[in-house]
Amino acid sequence: MGRIVGIAAAVVIALGCAASSAGTAAAAPTPATIAVTSRPIVALAAAGGVVAYRSHFTDGSGGVCNSVHTLSLGGGGESVPKRCSAGGSNDHGTGLALGPRALYYDSIEVEPENATHDGAEAILWRVGGGAPVKLADENYEITCSGSGIGPFAYAAGVAFTRTVMTEVDPAMECQLGSGGGPGISRMTAATMQYVPSGSTTATPVAGAPGAARIAARWPILAIVPLKLPQPMGDLVAPPTQGTGGIELWNLRTRARRCTANFAGAAAAVATNGVQVGAIVRTPQGTNLARLSTANCVHTGVRLLAGRVPPELAMGRHVVAWVSGRSVMALNFRTHRVSRLFRGALVPHGLALSNGRLVWWITGRAGASRVVRLALP
Repeated sequence: MGRIVGIAAAVVIALGCAASSAGTAAAAPTPATIAVTSRPIVALAAAGGVVAYRSHFTDGSGGVCNSVHTLSLGGGGESVPKRCSAGGSNDHGTGLALGPRALYYDSIEVEPENATHDGAEAILWRVGGGAPVKLADENYEITCSGSGIGPFAYAAGVAFTRTVMTEVDPAMECQLGSGGGPGISRMTAATMQYVPSGSTTATPVAGAPGAARIAARWPILAIVPLKLPQPMGDLVAPPTQGTGGIELWNLRTRARRCTANFAGAAAAVATNGVQVGAIVRTPQGTNLARLSTANCVHTGVRLLAGRVPPELAMGRHVVAWVSGRSVMALNFRTHRVSRLFRGALVPHGLALSNGRLVWWITGRAGASRVVRLALP
């Protein structure tokens, strides 16, 4: 892991200068481009005036790697905590989370395990204030058995999902170790783990399920529980099919606060600490559902028009989503829905920071741009 050591100082500069850069950024009625990459972007996060994204690299011979970039919301102070290049790591990780002066990301490195199977080592990293720190390390022999790292979120530390995969092949070829063959496995268990800020030790949140989708705003943790078991096949990262509900947990007390059920599984979830928003697929269409974090009582349900991807961002007074090529928003104070922007390309990775929405767009040639838009 030596290639990511030594860049932490650059990350701290990007994280530390974000507040001043964001404060001087001028509001604009149309999106302003803050980053351009020749590679497609596959994940984005924004918080506290910092933007992080992951760009996708392939070497043409099956190698895959997703770099990690950070910059301020104003577009300056860029650093690359994880850089991908030809002959580098085979990293399938796509996770990102941001906290004050800290960045969290996963790496899922695929390497040959034996003559017939590959292995996936999943690591959760924290960058900021020094050298990169390893917070969790799991190993899974693809198509056989082991453990992995699922969705995670920042909440005065990081809450993450630990998954367990079990071989269910009747021939138990992985245990025999010499027969070869594809093996068969499924994800059979998952737990929620938590690493407080300043710590490197993960401890279970007793009774909390692993997450298919996750959102947090200290001390609230919103979990869309994983459906178990789920077939793994030859997937590198754990599958993320969820159940039709949300559990809210208090990380300060480590207790479940309440549970709410939906007519379908939530495709995306976000929270501002007072409410939880979820995009829910139902036979009748796609809904935007909102819950109180105090008791899980539904505070609103709205049928959304158009093609709605799993993108959701929530602030104190607004929740935003994507419909087709448009960015839409609901104002909690006026209860009005407005179209904030419509472009030629589909927005992805919607996030909200310091009163500005951030997303990325990718063109036909694979080049991507990160843009920001001030809320009205």
